Amino acid sequence: MRQTGQSVTIFTSLVLLTWASMGATAAYSQTVSEVSVLKQINISKMNVLSANYSGITHIEGDRYAVVDDKGYGCGVSFLDIKMDKSNGKVTNVVQRFMPDMEYRADEMRDGEGIAYCNETGTLFVSGEEDQKILEYDMNGKPTGRQLAVPLSMGKSNIYSNRGFESLTYNNFTKLFWTTTESALKSDCMSFSANSPCEKNILRLQSFGLDWKPVGQYAYKMESPQIRKKNIRNFVHGVSDIVALDTGGLIVMEREMCVTKKYLGSYCTIRLFIVNPMESEEIEEDTDVNTLSEDKLLRKKFLCEFTTYLKLGNMGFANYEGMCLGPKLDDGRQTIILINDSQKGAGNMFKHLKEYLKVIVVKL
Repeated sequence: MRQTGQSVTIFTSLVLLTWASMGATAAYSQTVSEVSVLKQINISKMNVLSANYSGITHIEGDRYAVVDDKGYGCGVSFLDIKMDKSNGKVTNVVQRFMPDMEYRADEMRDGEGIAYCNETGTLFVSGEEDQKILEYDMNGKPTGRQLAVPLSMGKSNIYSNRGFESLTYNNFTKLFWTTTESALKSDCMSFSANSPCEKNILRLQSFGLDWKPVGQYAYKMESPQIRKKNIRNFVHGVSDIVALDTGGLIVMEREMCVTKKYLGSYCTIRLFIVNPMESEEIEEDTDVNTLSEDKLLRKKFLCEFTTYLKLGNMGFANYEGMCLGPKLDDGRQTIILINDSQKGAGNMFKHLKEYLKVIVVKL
């Protein structure tokens, strides 16, 4: 079920029928009763610079931090996002930058995920290049602290460009969460860029405020719905996570297909809710491919939408970052997604834009 235009309300019976026909995994359990997927907003028109925005996190009020995966140092800038609290529509975005200091000129880490921790008043950025999660102050200066990533999720066990895409922190549970974009080498021996693992089971990892690992859980992705031939690039993995006060997580599965001639390329986003508190932990040496379905995180379907690259339509958006936005006047929760335009890839006449996408859900 793909929504690309007007707000859409998704009801349980219709979603169950749709996903039954798509062959959802046995670990998928039920849907959330009501979700509205709003039309994406072109924030390039609001003077937001073209970049490679791969993550977003809420700080306070209307202030958010975003990370550019081609940026130096922490690669962070700030967005003030104004939203109509009656319907969730974005009304204005103002971009603000950190001071241009020497410590920002270090090597690029390929920063993909970002989380603000209110306990420390600092930012944490996950790097896909070094497979580390480092802490920075609000001026972008490294503090020297980092989360203790398990050895099994270290750089040597990650397929190239398939490491940490996601990062989130929850102020209530006091937990950080991340996972790799695709399965670890030790969990999938047959991975290739255009042919993901058959099962593609990921490990969702949490960390406490002592920076040490807390728990690890097995998450099975949906099967990809590849519909194109002559593929230039294909990506299928988890691009971000949002931690909820309940202990649950919203997981964003991304399937992006870029054709050799570019036209006809698409990006499909599927959101699910899982609750690790309802599942068993796994160990670093657990063979996830032999786990029974009841040992995997059970998934509640939220929504799905697809953007396309068509002749005369540059609305294609590769959404990589996600965080919670404000609650609306009626109590519904907003979720904000941001896309990576590859710094406005294209030419002076036609090029990709910077977009925000808002999803409104009654949890």
